[in-house]
Amino acid sequence: MERTLLNYKDILWRYLDRISDQVVALLDMDLTIVDCNGGFQRWLGLEKTPVGKNLKEFLKKEEGAFAPFPPDWEAGMIEEPSWDRKNLPEVRVTFLLGPSIIQTLTCHLFRLGDRILLIGEKPELYPSEIISKMSVLNNELAEITRQLNQKNRELEKANAVISRLMNTDPLTDLANRRYFQEILIRSLSFAARKNSPLSLVMADLDHFKSVNDRYGHDQGDQVLIAFSRLLKEHSRTEDLPARFGGEEFLVLLPGTNLQEAAVFAERIRLRLMEIRFQPGPERITASFGVTSSTRGDTPESLIKRVDTALYQAKGAGRNRVVLLPAEG
Repeated sequence: MERTLLNYKDILWRYLDRISDQVVALLDMDLTIVDCNGGFQRWLGLEKTPVGKNLKEFLKKEEGAFAPFPPDWEAGMIEEPSWDRKNLPEVRVTFLLGPSIIQTLTCHLFRLGDRILLIGEKPELYPSEIISKMSVLNNELAEITRQLNQKNRELEKANAVISRLMNTDPLTDLANRRYFQEILIRSLSFAARKNSPLSLVMADLDHFKSVNDRYGHDQGDQVLIAFSRLLKEHSRTEDLPARFGGEEFLVLLPGTNLQEAAVFAERIRLRLMEIRFQPGPERITASFGVTSSTRGDTPESLIKRVDTALYQAKGAGRNRVVLLPAEG
């Protein structure tokens, strides 16, 4: 029977030490740890046994002093247990388990002569498990953030592609009519506020219909692409060349007066005459209208005036630049 009892105690302690998550420690009256189970060691997050150390080393300090237990902790000492859970006194002990990890353990304290048996209620998670889970969560959050940033970059690229498709003429890669009119509104407003010059050039390829009729639309497209490339090559970063429709083009020239815009148009006209198309017409020419904005101009009035200048250029024999100031 005695041997059976010893085996029973041995099995019970081995269970408490190696398997159970219950926190058990035997302390002397100055709170030196005399013995403890594995659950207590795991609670403290230690790899080696804390036996021989003082419990105060692991308790939270308050105002420079240790506060191992509440002030009335001795009143919570159990000398004659009733073994009624509802009536069993509890003491809450606050541990400092890391630089910033504070954890409270609900304990029962049993007086065993000059020793104290501390039995803690099993916590939902040990501090070491909390740290591990926090580390996992932080890694997951970092991965989610990385993926979100990647998705945002992909979205930005997709939006840039969509914006380009919406704002660009697919054949010539110039701004389309809708986008040009949008920028013209802003540019007119800015020029009026800053009292800065703003000019507009309108170009129309001469006899372009005959090019399509004689050489085919594919060759006509090559002429449009070549002229568009010419406009881009001679435009500044702040300028905006656009295909306004068919063989008609517009170039917005911020900070450019009427005479400077005329020089720009003449340079394009001469350069176009140098280009040879094979197969195709021996020479392509264009007519140009040029005007500048004045206070009170609207996008409609400015486009109407430059269109009038272009009409005059065509009426005068084509392949020329005609200027039409705002005053008439």
